[in-house]
Amino acid sequence: MRALNSRPPSEGWIGAPVPLALDLGLADQVGIHASHATVYAEGFVLHFEVTVKRPPTLICGDAMALARRSGQDPDGLDLHFGVEFADGRRADWQTTWIRVNRNSAGSPSLPARDMDPAVSIRVQAIDGRGSDFHYRTRHWVWPVPPPGLLTLRAGWPAADLPIRAVDIDASPLIEARSRSYPLWGLEGNEH
Repeated sequence: MRALNSRPPSEGWIGAPVPLALDLGLADQVGIHASHATVYAEGFVLHFEVTVKRPPTLICGDAMALARRSGQDPDGLDLHFGVEFADGRRADWQTTWIRVNRNSAGSPSLPARDMDPAVSIRVQAIDGRGSDFHYRTRHWVWPVPPPGLLTLRAGWPAADLPIRAVDIDASPLIEARSRSYPLWGLEGNEH
């Protein structure tokens, strides 16, 4: 069996899809939706869509100007995503593809390659693309959650969308784990 690590799956793996269709937040200027998860043996990818009425450059510019006038920390205004497992472990990610303060320290540093799945969670933005008004992004979450509730948190304070928590049952993700497989044989692989 392959040693567990917290990095996203290689291109040679096929993940099992799990539909979610979750609205994680809706405000006057923005909506955040989790369409589905793709589950692998070691973790899962959450697929998000962010739709806005105004280009993010305008939303971020207005938020930055307001933060400067009010003395607020602009780093708290970024687009946000986080998870919490039923056992209390949690991790957060502020995406870098819609960042209010371009002069901020940047992305959180990546954790060590070999993390302990019993005590750690890793959330990593894999990619994002879109137009001025619609974005799709994928986040790798490691490991697969334990049984119970999985809490997803999302929000974008710069667009007046407070961070909100949505609970889902982790069972479909756990069950999908066994349906992922490598395209090409790996030593010790049961598939």
